[in-house]
Amino acid sequence: MFVEPLAIALHAIRRTPVLPGDVLLVLGAGSLGRAVVVAARHAGCRVLVAERTPARRRVLAPLGAELLSRTLRSSSR
Repeated sequence: MFVEPLAIALHAIRRTPVLPGDVLLVLGAGSLGRAVVVAARHAGCRVLVAERTPARRRVLAPLGAELLSRTLRSSSR
């Protein structure tokens, strides 16, 4: 994990009034999304993640995230 996304995630969690047991939704599991999962889990939060990419979805469970079973696709209309 890179240092900058982790620093951003920690800063965001510290500035947000989250409490242990709160539920957070993370949209996307890129490097920043994964870092937010780690920071939020460390703060005692339950974390739900919406991610369409199978490879990214596979790395989320070991981080303690819960995957949403369906994600919305954007319409091409």
